[in-house]
Amino acid sequence: MQRDQLTRLTKLDLVESILAAPGTSNEHLLVITNKLHFLVTEVAELRKAVTASESGVNNKVDQLQVQ
Repeated sequence: MQRDQLTRLTKLDLVESILAAPGTSNEHLLVITNKLHFLVTEVAELRKAVTASESGVNNKVDQLQVQ
C-alpha cells in the first residue's frame, strides 16, 4: 500500500467502525481489544528501543550529524 493511500484513523473512528460492523459481539470486541492492547504495548516497546541512546538508529543519526 502506498503512503498516499493511507489515512489517519482516530481511536473514536476505530471504535465506531467496530461497533457499527454487522454481527459484532462481545467476544469479537474482547478479541479486538486484546489485540489492540498488544499492539499498543509493542509500539511503546519499539519506540523505547528506537529512541534509546544506545540504539543503532540513534548512533547512525549521531554519525550523520557529525559529518
